Amino acid sequence: MHGHKKFEDRSYYIPELFLEFFNCASPESYKEARKPFDEQELNLHCLALAPYATSSWMLKENFSWLRNAFDDFIVAISNYTKYLQNQRSITAMNHISETPV
Repeated sequence: MHGHKKFEDRSYYIPELFLEFFNCASPESYKEARKPFDEQELNLHCLALAPYATSSWMLKENFSWLRNAFDDFIVAISNYTKYLQNQRSITAMNHISETPV
């Protein structure tokens, strides 16, 4: 996953509980280049996580420490996905526009 700074630069905040999972990859050691960032793939991850937020085990007292942060994480990813889709739409409109931007 890409660094959380990109999210923060655009005012989407990942709960602190999950920050330890960012920037763990070492792309310079990969044999192949990292594939381009895809908002559709990010959305699929978000959709995969969402059912866990209301699962019976997540609603138990044992997981109260995780519940709010997990919800915030899903919302941040979802909102960032919408932002990326909007940016893609704006870029597409600019590309087909006759007037320079």
